[in-house]
Amino acid sequence: MTKKLRVLIVEDSEDDAELVLRELRSGGYEPLSERVDTHKAMADALKRQMWDVITIDYSMPHFNGLQALKLLRKSALDIPCIIVSGKIGEETAVALMKAGANDYVMKGNLKRLASAIEREVGDTEVRRERKRAEEMLRIKERAITSSINAIALADLKGNLTYVNPAFLEMWGYSRSEEVLGEPSVNFWQMQEKAEAIIETLRSSGKWRGELIARRKDGSCFDVQLLGNMIIDEKGNPIYMSGAFIDITERKRAEDLLLEAKEFSGNLITSARDGISVLDNRGVHIDVNPALCEMTGFLREELIGVGPPHPYWPPEQYEEIDRNFQKTVAADFTDVELTFMRKNGERFPVIVSPSAVKDKQGNVISYFATVKDVTERKQAEEAIKESEEKFRNVFDNSTIGKSITSIDGTVNVNQAFADMLGYTKEELSHIKWQDVSLPEEIDEINRKLEPLQAGREKFARFVKRYVEKDGSIVWADVSTVLQRDSDGKPLYYITAIQDITERKLSEEKLVKSYESVQKTLNDAINTMVKIVEMRDPYTSGHQQKVADLATAIAREMKLEDTQIDQLRTAAVIHDIGKIYVPSDLLNKPGRLSDIEFSLIKAHAQSGYDVVKGMDFPCSVAKAVLQHHERLDGSGYPNQLKGEDTLLEAKILAVADVVEAISSYRPYRPALGIDKALEEISKNRGKLYDPDVVDACLKLFNSGKFEFKSV
Repeated sequence: MTKKLRVLIVEDSEDDAELVLRELRSGGYEPLSERVDTHKAMADALKRQMWDVITIDYSMPHFNGLQALKLLRKSALDIPCIIVSGKIGEETAVALMKAGANDYVMKGNLKRLASAIEREVGDTEVRRERKRAEEMLRIKERAITSSINAIALADLKGNLTYVNPAFLEMWGYSRSEEVLGEPSVNFWQMQEKAEAIIETLRSSGKWRGELIARRKDGSCFDVQLLGNMIIDEKGNPIYMSGAFIDITERKRAEDLLLEAKEFSGNLITSARDGISVLDNRGVHIDVNPALCEMTGFLREELIGVGPPHPYWPPEQYEEIDRNFQKTVAADFTDVELTFMRKNGERFPVIVSPSAVKDKQGNVISYFATVKDVTERKQAEEAIKESEEKFRNVFDNSTIGKSITSIDGTVNVNQAFADMLGYTKEELSHIKWQDVSLPEEIDEINRKLEPLQAGREKFARFVKRYVEKDGSIVWADVSTVLQRDSDGKPLYYITAIQDITERKLSEEKLVKSYESVQKTLNDAINTMVKIVEMRDPYTSGHQQKVADLATAIAREMKLEDTQIDQLRTAAVIHDIGKIYVPSDLLNKPGRLSDIEFSLIKAHAQSGYDVVKGMDFPCSVAKAVLQHHERLDGSGYPNQLKGEDTLLEAKILAVADVVEAISSYRPYRPALGIDKALEEISKNRGKLYDPDVVDACLKLFNSGKFEFKSV
């Protein structure tokens, strides 16, 4: 009688697979088979069908026996595996057996195959029972795989044998990454604690608690672990299981709640104002140290007391209670009261009560802050006493003073009236706008707006006043906005100082500076013309270099002052050529070494001329260094990059680009492309890389081109 057998044949050769089936039929089996030869095909077959036995060819083009055994182990299915292969060595055979193979049969001796399968598969009823168990295991695995909670299984040594997708996602692994076989302790921040948990599981069979996990990227998070030891039907432990819940957000919420409690407690304790917490009857539940210090009563003397409270003056019980009830009824606005210290001294306070209500709107407790306003009251009295003193100082000051109402009317002192040629009486009937230039009024209002909005307390500006006879007075104005106790604007207090003479002096100084600047510019233009007269072939060269150098400096976002000094240096950078014989400057042929040395001297000669003039030192240095190069090959001092002024580096690039692109007596113009090729080729060697990049960007973007001079 033939026995039905479901056999999965992992084999790349159809002929060899047919030999296996023929041998099984001759051994009394009726095989139901499928042949696969790749990892994916085998995985699909394991999911699609329950198999009684698997035969595996050891060596295949895209798959091998060890990989097949590893896949089977990962699937957690207990299916007998028999290696059917050509000749394999003893070491390979041992490795296959360790990897999970039950037996191996040489392809040259397939007659052993049926008996090997009979030995492994065993009795039909036992096999069916095992298959039912495997099916249940598969169902459980599907449930575990689809669980939103992370689940993992580990062997008795603590090495992972299974994890579901939720575990991989929680720990930051992709589904294609292999974590099976890894020690489970590697997934926790504190491995010693993890090892202790495993030991507890071995001894007691379960563990419940929280610990810190470590993701693949090294970050940590809090988890809750439900660990259990799984035992077989005989009560022997076979593996450990764990269900994990990410509790990071819960822990964060708990920490925030704890911080909030600590903060509120610290806030009450450390507050400088008095704070009292009362129940809905008005009895003290708690008070802070500031309230005890303020009233002189100990905390023990206040807790559980009231109303009336010990710091309420007896003669004001009814008034204070009435005011307090009105304040609560009026949605807890501040109320000014008088309290009494333990020694009987009275002092003014402002009480700010609020109520804590339940969901139904019933008051369950009160929270009140108490501010001692004794100093404020004293200050108010002092202000009143000082008003007369202020009036005396105001009226008798030699500096103009005014008190200006919000609508613009003014009250002035004698010094201000004298400044504008009016009487005090005359000015009291007009507004400040009437003695101001109309074109300045909007600007002055803009300067006063920050005071009106409360963003500033003080404003200072210069404005012009119109005297009674129409003359103009320049004044330095300083003003503050006075407010009442509620913050409402009352009036401006302003000091006005006549600075007309100073303004006239400043105007003269500006004109003098402009004259000096014009003289200096004329001197620069004269020097440029001298050079061009002696070297007509380079006419306009210095101006073009100045235009390009200025554009490069702006592209590099240099300061305006630095750019102005660079432009001056560029316009006169060849001034030293006035000392070079004109026949050398205009010589069409190649210069001898001696002749070239005379030409090179123009940098030092130019420096000697410029350094004695009233220029910033960077101008003279840029003239001196504009032929220096980063590698020290330049002249006159063979300076290297770090020793050369930035302005000189910019001037060097602009000078080279203009010179190469323009006509010279000894050669025709080479054009801008050749010039840009030169600085690109020697970027970082002869010329500063940042300067070269800025220059190239200007030309390549079309933002700059040389203009005819």
